[in-house]
Amino acid sequence: MSFTIPMLIALLLSAAFIALAALHVAWGLGFTWGGDSLLPQQPDGTLLFKPGAVACFAAALMFALPALIYLMRVGILVTGVPDWVPYVGVWGVAAVLLVRAVGEFRYAGLTKKIKGTSFARRDTRIYTPLCLVLAALGVTLQVL
Repeated sequence: MSFTIPMLIALLLSAAFIALAALHVAWGLGFTWGGDSLLPQQPDGTLLFKPGAVACFAAALMFALPALIYLMRVGILVTGVPDWVPYVGVWGVAAVLLVRAVGEFRYAGLTKKIKGTSFARRDTRIYTPLCLVLAALGVTLQVL
């Protein structure tokens, strides 16, 4: 198997999603790295929600699945799954990331109204741009 640009993109995307999954596993195990700026907050700094271990592990699974989809898409991970599944999966992940980047018009994304919290600042600097970059890489993977 020869190494291609789509393979490099798939490996980068997979590494990013595995790292995100690992962070969520760590948080599910009780690690507190990142503090309260990881979760959306009310204007007074109160967290909107505080996920438990099960929610963290579920999120970890949701981050691990795209890593597998990207590797399947370029043939690094060979399974019995029909070719259309990873093809549609990559488009689906890109769509979800774009929706996350746009946001829900209040706490997260480009459309957020509440901008003075530590989460909002980190969302502007890290989370939303990351979603846009990952979505763009996914689209690039599809068109190459």
